[in-house]
Amino acid sequence: MADKNMNDAVKNLNKSLYETNLTIAQSAIDANERNMRYAQSIFDSGIEVLKKHARATQELMHSLSENSQNPQEALQTVLESTTEAQGRNVEYAQHVAENGTEVFRSHREATYALMQNVIEKTREQQELLLTLPFVDSYMEMFRAPLANYKKTVETAQNLTKHAMEVAQQSAQEGMEAALNTTRHTTNRTKNS
Repeated sequence: MADKNMNDAVKNLNKSLYETNLTIAQSAIDANERNMRYAQSIFDSGIEVLKKHARATQELMHSLSENSQNPQEALQTVLESTTEAQGRNVEYAQHVAENGTEVFRSHREATYALMQNVIEKTREQQELLLTLPFVDSYMEMFRAPLANYKKTVETAQNLTKHAMEVAQQSAQEGMEAALNTTRHTTNRTKNS
């Protein structure tokens, strides 16, 4: 009878450990999916901004060639184009910041829910461990999911941080390119 009780306790403990590990793994997958959606969104938005910049530059060049005899009108066209480009860059930066904030919020909520689940499972596992005569060996099994969870959270944080850095760098480079184009066009207009 004692062997059956011990076997049942071990079976229940294994089930609880499996469920905990499964929950942690699913949390890591979900965090990775959120990060990938965020990175894809930033990438897609960046491509759209670049396409709009390219179209605007083509329109600007066409307009400048038509207005080459009127420097004042050409300068006004360049200034308007620059203002529009800066507006697109600001919208892109806002998109990056808003989506980044949402990703961080969802990570925080998911982490809180995961921690609640792990705490609940930990209590369950502690109760099961206390029924076993060889508790010490099972304590190591208990610590393993928490160590995995810590690594998962660190990885998710690093991925999110990297995605934010890439998005910020992309926005900065876009703004610098727009400013350089404006300066170059202004200098050409002044020299004409």
